Amino acid sequence: NPKSTEKPRIYIDSILYSPDTLRLYAFVVIEFKGRMMDESYLEEIARYYVDYPDKSFFDGKAVIAYRDDYRDIWKLYPYDHYLPFNGESYSDIRYALRQYYFNEFKKNGETILHKNTLRFKYNVDDPEFWTEDCIVWQKGLRIPGYYNFQTRGNITRESLNPIIPELDIIYPDSLLRLFPGFQTSQDKK
Repeated sequence: NPKSTEKPRIYIDSILYSPDTLRLYAFVVIEFKGRMMDESYLEEIARYYVDYPDKSFFDGKAVIAYRDDYRDIWKLYPYDHYLPFNGESYSDIRYALRQYYFNEFKKNGETILHKNTLRFKYNVDDPEFWTEDCIVWQKGLRIPGYYNFQTRGNITRESLNPIIPELDIIYPDSLLRLFPGFQTSQDKK
């Protein structure tokens, strides 16, 4: 967790779109100033703190989104399958994200309701990634009508809060003026 009071900077590194532009996958890099190098869950180093108040550290995340029509707003979700953190440079995290999602992702998978582990079969830059042949885009594997990225792990409809809410996107007024009648998720609430 950052010690600095400076807000983190968020960079959208890369966005990949499905051929029909109804699905997207994006890499996000987050820059923090003055990150404490220790992570409290690592007992062996929990008591050692190295504070660099003027140094930047970087974390990586991915987001995934879909829409039913190209005129619809994106339904955006975090995709926390792989989270590189505490990188010393933007390029370290960018490389780690690309290495995993372009080369290693297909070898991994998800366990469905504590029973079967299903493999992704494709990397996110493979054309087949965008098809229902990839488990990322198969609805109902955990809860009927939902993609796995919309649910919290291996839980069922009966579990408490099983559905992850989509992320809010705050569109600048300058963009909204270009699309009269466009409704954001905030407008629909």
